[in-house]
Amino acid sequence: MAIKQFFVGLALVVSYFTHAQTDLSVSPRVVGGDDAAENYPWMAQVFVGHSRCGGVQIADNWVLTAAHCTYQTDSEDKYIDPSQVSVVLGVQQRVTSSHSRAISVSEIYQHPLYVSPSSFGAAYDYDVSLLRLASAQPISAPVLNANQVKDAVNIGGLMSLLGFGRINTDPLNSVYPEVLQQGALRLYDAEKCAEAWPSSTVTERMFCAYGTNQDACSGDSGGPVIINEPNGVRLLGLVSWGSIACKNKPGVYTDIGKVCLWITDTASLAGDSRLECTQAEPPASGGGASFWLILIGLPLLLSRRKLSNVHLRR
Repeated sequence: MAIKQFFVGLALVVSYFTHAQTDLSVSPRVVGGDDAAENYPWMAQVFVGHSRCGGVQIADNWVLTAAHCTYQTDSEDKYIDPSQVSVVLGVQQRVTSSHSRAISVSEIYQHPLYVSPSSFGAAYDYDVSLLRLASAQPISAPVLNANQVKDAVNIGGLMSLLGFGRINTDPLNSVYPEVLQQGALRLYDAEKCAEAWPSSTVTERMFCAYGTNQDACSGDSGGPVIINEPNGVRLLGLVSWGSIACKNKPGVYTDIGKVCLWITDTASLAGDSRLECTQAEPPASGGGASFWLILIGLPLLLSRRKLSNVHLRR
């Protein structure tokens, strides 16, 4: 999402996937964001073969990213071999897989219900993969949200997006940042999201968010959407998919609260029972949500007729 799940050049654009009702393609970064004011030790740069995604470390041995980042059609297991994946943690500069702090991945757990664009169903549903690091990296990780995002944040409520993805809106002339980008997003009403995207493409495992001139984009896929709490950071979502131009439509994110039990159960079956899903405090009621919906909804309304139903994974 970035900020707010990617492609460089026309060759990548041509490779976008096709879905039954809409053209699907992938795009990852924070458009309209700012240089992050601080380094986030749990922010991950995930290198998958010749591609890259975002990610977030959630425990000493575990990193979350998007399933579409690890999915591989011609593999028997439908995910890339772990030997082709590495992770760099807590580095504020955009780096490469050859970085001295790159950590190998020993296991990939891709959600078994993930829907690829080439399959039947809502593309990018259950868009989450759990990566096991080959070596433990002690961390004070974000809290995994157990609620639906709407139970943790009011409609119009503010969230933060982090990523190293594309920072411009032209997919044919991609520009990437040198340092981590941070953007502000507001939770978008599900009914309004269904007006921006066909309702059949947005499932209960997804939520929509939009920022004024800010969005996730290509290369942000799998990166975190968070809120700050008195005792730390809460992980609400992962960048999944959105507009190819990364503007004028709400981005779509994987709702951590809807996949959290799969995350903790999978880690437990793999021998690590320390991961937990925790309930967020209910958001304060009232206070400006309608005003913000007007602000974020108006530009989408004005632009809707000019946009085709083209979206991409990020």
